[in-house]
Amino acid sequence: LNSGLLARVSTNLCTNDKCVNRSQWAEVQLPPHPGDAGTSATNLSCAIYKEVSVSFSLNCTWLAGENAPEDTKYLLFYRHWDDTEECQHYLLDPHGAMRTGCHFAEANIKPRFNDPLLIYINGSSNYAKISPFYQLFYTDILERIHPPRNITVSQKDE
Repeated sequence: LNSGLLARVSTNLCTNDKCVNRSQWAEVQLPPHPGDAGTSATNLSCAIYKEVSVSFSLNCTWLAGENAPEDTKYLLFYRHWDDTEECQHYLLDPHGAMRTGCHFAEANIKPRFNDPLLIYINGSSNYAKISPFYQLFYTDILERIHPPRNITVSQKDE
């Protein structure tokens, strides 16, 4: 979706393993999202962590677009089924100037197989129109398991 989309659809009428009618191709093209080239977030990486309780946290980091002005203020949202959340805790770049990460301490996400999670980053600047960025992830792939703590090993002599 970040660079636009071209969709082509045709239908076939098939009965008893024989196709008898094929429609003309229908085509629609969605242009890329508006915004100045090179201003959208790039290199998005996210991870979901199971916390001590039954809750899950979500961490995402990204790089600023190569043409994003220094005053760019990125905003991150996630959509998981019917739930859309905006980041409230941003991480800043090493200079403390630009948002380049987000931490959701208690995300309303429970990782499951093939469970989609959409991340959307848009932004604003006084000097450029920031192009939005979308990326679809699957929650089971993002899940990071914490190693066990306080392991005790004992040996029984037999």
